Amino acid sequence: MCTCHECKNNCKETDGRWVILGENNDGFDWLYLCLSCIRDWRERGLQRENLSSEVIDAVLNKEYPNH
Repeated sequence: MCTCHECKNNCKETDGRWVILGENNDGFDWLYLCLSCIRDWRERGLQRENLSSEVIDAVLNKEYPNH
C-alpha cells in the first residue's frame, strides 16, 4: 500500500504513480500520487491551456483512464 502525497488516501501502488520531484545528494526525490490526484493535477494544467472541457476529458481519459 502507498499513501498519496496529496489526499493522504492509502492505495494499491498500481492505482497511482511515483513522481520524481528532482535530485538530491542521495539520488532522486520521489512522491506517490493516486490516479485521482494525478488526473486533478493534469486537468488544472490543461485548463491553463484554455482547452474545452470536452478536450480535457478526452485527454484525461486517454492518458489516465479510470479503472
